[in-house]
Amino acid sequence: MHQTNSRTIKLDQNGTVTLNQVAINVTAKDFANPAVVAWYDRETNVNVTSGNITLDAGSDAGKMNVAQFVAAAENKYVARNNAGDKHNSQSSTISYSNNIKEALKAMNIDIDANGWFVAPKSFTFEMTASANNNDASAKLPITVTVPNGKDVTPATVPSQSKTIMHNAYVYKTSKKRANKVVLKKGTEVTTYGGAYTFKNGKKYYKIGADTKKTYVKVANFE
Repeated sequence: MHQTNSRTIKLDQNGTVTLNQVAINVTAKDFANPAVVAWYDRETNVNVTSGNITLDAGSDAGKMNVAQFVAAAENKYVARNNAGDKHNSQSSTISYSNNIKEALKAMNIDIDANGWFVAPKSFTFEMTASANNNDASAKLPITVTVPNGKDVTPATVPSQSKTIMHNAYVYKTSKKRANKVVLKKGTEVTTYGGAYTFKNGKKYYKIGADTKKTYVKVANFE
């Protein structure tokens, strides 16, 4: 027979109660632990800082589900809480999250309540892995390619003509330039949508009426 322990508790005149003991489940955090979270390719076991996956859209008007991309990403990449190198793995639980819905909405792509949407030919989202032992975390930007997806261009996104106030480079990522072009001070360019915050914390505008990754720092317009 299963037994449960019960106890009658009385409130004082202020409506509060004093308990001698309270038992709760907690996870200890070792914030002095220098171990970091890193991403790896499951097949090669090589550390990666970015990823890519390719999936084909189904026959249902090109519709795909958010879960398909998350599953594909987690099947290809794994995160570990390491102290120094990949062979010194910590005893911790890794939890995963992603911003795929936000990334698609930024492209004006509608997602229904069940996660279905008409897939574009390409988009990028981030996977985030967090360790429960010391709250270390790491992001992995993943570029998705859908060969039979639909063309989505920034033409459907509000555009605005802006003037370059400082000579500017065109970037593909926060660390890599998209090309060797230098936009000179006084150049008029068209930006699409609002400002995007990259991994380095700086804000960028999308330029170019296409799906290429071409961004200019917001600071160069100020």
